[in-house]
Amino acid sequence: MASGEAQRGSTIYSPKMDDVDQLVFESVTGMIFITSGDKRVFVGTLVHSTRDDPMLIMPEKVIGVVGSKIEFVDDKSMLGELQEQYGFPDSAVTFLTSSQFLMPGLIDTHIHAAQFPNSGLKLDLELLEWLQKYTFPTEAAFSDLKFAEEVYRRVVDCTLRNGTTTASYYASAHLAATKLLANTINTKGQRALVGKVNMIRNCPEHYREESVQASVRETQELISYIANLQNPLVNAIVTPRFAPTCPEDQLAALADVAAKNDCHIQTHMSETKPEVKWVSKLFPSAKSYTDVYEQAGLLTKKTILAHCIWVDDEELDVMVKNSVGVSHCPNSNTTLVSGQCNVRRLLNRGIKVSLGTDCSGGYSPSMLNAIRLSLFVSRSLKIQDPDHKPITLAEAVRLATLGGAQVLNMEDCIGNFEVGKDFDALLIDVRAPDSPLDIFDRDSTEDYIEKFLYNGDDRNIMKVFVAGNCVVQRDKFLIPSKETFLSPSMKNRPKQGSTISPAFKNYKWFPSPCKTQGPKYKKTMRDKTFALSSSATIQLLEEECNAKRALELKKCKKDSKLPKKGKFAQTSEPLTASTSMNTLAKENGDSSSDESLEASMVSLEDSDDDSIGVETRSTENAMQFIDLQQQPEQGSWVIVKLPVINSTSRVPEITNAAFLRDLKLKLGFAL
Repeated sequence: MASGEAQRGSTIYSPKMDDVDQLVFESVTGMIFITSGDKRVFVGTLVHSTRDDPMLIMPEKVIGVVGSKIEFVDDKSMLGELQEQYGFPDSAVTFLTSSQFLMPGLIDTHIHAAQFPNSGLKLDLELLEWLQKYTFPTEAAFSDLKFAEEVYRRVVDCTLRNGTTTASYYASAHLAATKLLANTINTKGQRALVGKVNMIRNCPEHYREESVQASVRETQELISYIANLQNPLVNAIVTPRFAPTCPEDQLAALADVAAKNDCHIQTHMSETKPEVKWVSKLFPSAKSYTDVYEQAGLLTKKTILAHCIWVDDEELDVMVKNSVGVSHCPNSNTTLVSGQCNVRRLLNRGIKVSLGTDCSGGYSPSMLNAIRLSLFVSRSLKIQDPDHKPITLAEAVRLATLGGAQVLNMEDCIGNFEVGKDFDALLIDVRAPDSPLDIFDRDSTEDYIEKFLYNGDDRNIMKVFVAGNCVVQRDKFLIPSKETFLSPSMKNRPKQGSTISPAFKNYKWFPSPCKTQGPKYKKTMRDKTFALSSSATIQLLEEECNAKRALELKKCKKDSKLPKKGKFAQTSEPLTASTSMNTLAKENGDSSSDESLEASMVSLEDSDDDSIGVETRSTENAMQFIDLQQQPEQGSWVIVKLPVINSTSRVPEITNAAFLRDLKLKLGFAL
């Protein structure tokens, strides 16, 4: 079974859950609730860029999403009228806390997926030597499809977790492996351009295409393959590596393929001075590096040129004339000592500019790193030239969002929160449970945002949305014990780490039937305190954990009929988002929550303190257990033990990955 890889408590979701919009897991009470429907509404602070304003901060706003599209953006005061107009239920509304905000998804316009194993490694050489000694051998390994599948799964999980909603990927020169990358992206819900690297010279004999004809044939096959996925989020991109590896006839043939299929094109240009000199020798009839590509027909409004550091004014004129876009990669340009791109010069000439991580020449796959290093490069240019005007933080944010959309020729559908565009967004929380940020009471909303942009990371990215689908959700989970599953209907227990594959629409989850009295329970709860925020996001309150604030669950009403030992009783009403949020209100001094708390509880006589129950609703869609001879009987309960971890336990790695309509929940264990 393929599944996403979670780190730091991340949870990877498939977007193809028509009946599931939101899943929240609360570790102590064992609550999971699902909000159904095709409408989402968020109330709180929005941050985005426009052509006129590089970073616009909009507090007290409401943004509505219907399906994949942004339907409205208005003032918070209009929420009631908007609810009447659009007919969305209360459960569809998420109120962001004061420490949370929404920003557009980050767009990485230049990343080598096949170089991901080398991230943070092999950076002791300059570009051309680095390619031959480290990069080509790593990419050659992608002839092994098992290796390719593992790496590409991790690449997409990593970039999504770090907030990259759209990426322009270079794969390797292997067609089969590139198809795997497209499949992985398709499954995980990222928006992407996927390119098979084309090269037939100045690369290892064992790692190159057979001929120009083979290069064209395989590129066309990839384009057709991706088109047959019938996913508008995933598209092919024609990818001649760069001029030194592709002779004139190959460049021209690939340009024809791109024109015939109306495809994007991506390549490298003018990254280092030695490279520029080499190109002048390889193409003596060309006036410049840029002229090589223009003569071949590769410069279009859908062309992404990475780097473009060492270009003269005449080349800039050619780039403007052909409406090409530039992917500025400050990390790799600095790390490989390639040069410093003058982004202000490009912008002043009207050239579209975006940011790329350029993994693995760039050691970090995070676009936040690209934002920061773009500022450092620009400011270092000012050190050399006092008259230079460096880009601002706000401008760097625009390069990573709206600028990326412009370079990819996708400005009409992504890049900011304009009505009619796809909802590609990040939900940021500067007070996330294990946030690296130091937030003070004196900090303003603007301070929160700036601190995240400079010092935040994936731990602050609570949710990632692509085309309206929540593809990443970051939660805290507790580590299951070795005796993970018990079922009254099964004699055998699943092995540690086995997987359950439920179909969500066929069963519901209920609160934990925990005992509420006795020193044992209170001692267990003293380790960690959990709270439910107004946005229905679980937060682990590590700093305020103490016995006084420990969560105290209530018993069912006395007239509730208790089940026999080892059995569960079903609540009269299923748990909903609204009742779930009320269950912890008592902790904040709201006594009105007692009734809803009692109404939503389930009791278990003589049970462990930390179990949750799941009822299967049909035999056909009952939960399937790995390593078991039989499945649970219809209507039976499965008990999951979840002991509370102490403060010294490491964060467990638990993944929720859904493929098509089945969400497969894999429970991991601390070693």
